[in-house]
This record gives sequence, structure tokens and C-alpha cells, in this order.
Amino acid sequence: MSTTPHPSAFSEERLADPVTEVMGVQSAYPTIPCSYSSTPEFHRENVFTKQNPTPYVGESNPDFTSKDVNTANKRLNMLQHQLHVQQVDLEQSYRTCNDLQERIQSLMYKVSEREEVLSRLSTETNKLKCRYEQLFLEVS
Repeated sequence: MSTTPHPSAFSEERLADPVTEVMGVQSAYPTIPCSYSSTPEFHRENVFTKQNPTPYVGESNPDFTSKDVNTANKRLNMLQHQLHVQQVDLEQSYRTCNDLQERIQSLMYKVSEREEVLSRLSTETNKLKCRYEQLFLEVS
């Protein structure tokens, strides 16, 4: 039995939640109002609608003007910049995390060394205590 969906089911699903691609960047528009983004800026700049999911670049289309293309391009550039800033932040966080891990390992090594020294001192203290008790009993 095949688990692949029937082609017509895929087409219906595609129609129910269409996706457009502009300049190699895939963007989806919400099927439920305010489900994609709750920011007013996004809704003002979101030029994709269910009535016009595909932009007509270079053709006469009153629903999708060159101003809309410029707005979409500005939004894309802004998102690319935000992505770059987040990538730089992520790289810095990664380096900081690695530095902290090295520091933790170094501290754990020092702790284990000190535990060994403490254990030896405890053993020596117990030996000295026993010796002291023996000497005290001999003197008494």
C-alpha cells in the first residue's frame, strides 16, 4: 500500500495554502488573519494576497505595482540584514559558549586535583590522630 498522497489531494492542499516565490525567497501568506505576523509593519508591507499570490513583474497589474515590488525588495533587504546580524550574534554566542566550556573543564580539573589532595590530607590526619592516641595511651 502506497503512502504517497493522491495528486489531486496535493493540488487541493496547495490551493488551500498557496506559496509564492520572489527572487528565490519563498514566502507564505497567512490563511488566518494575523497568524503569520502580528506586527502592523508586516501587514502594511505584505503585498501578497489570496487574490494575487503571484506578482506580475514587468507587466501591467493594478493589484501589484512596481511600488509593491520595491516595498517587497526593501523588506527582503531588511530581513537579510537582520539575518546577518543574528548570524554574527550566534557566532559570538558560540565562541563564548566554547570559552565557557573550556573554563568549566579547567575548573573541574582543578577541583578533582584538590579533592585528591584533600583525601590525602584526610588520610594523613587520621594516621596522625591514631598515632597521637597511641602516644597518649603510652604516656598515661
